[in-house]
Amino acid sequence: MNNATVKAQLGVEPGRKFTGGSAVVYLSFRASGDGMRNSAPLLTDLVNDGIRLLVYAGNAGTFGEEVEIGATTD
Repeated sequence: MNNATVKAQLGVEPGRKFTGGSAVVYLSFRASGDGMRNSAPLLTDLVNDGIRLLVYAGNAGTFGEEVEIGATTD
């Protein structure tokens, strides 16, 4: 995500640095069950308010993002 070409394709400022998430935050998030909640309505509101989002998900995540991401972004 810190590759200059990728940043340019995404419209990210060249000086902005991508950093991964905190393990402490991740473990708290996982323990809370938030990953199993439907966040699609929240994302819709953000997009409708003009906020740009990058939906970044892989196929080896804890909550099965490869299946859920399509439903979230439809």
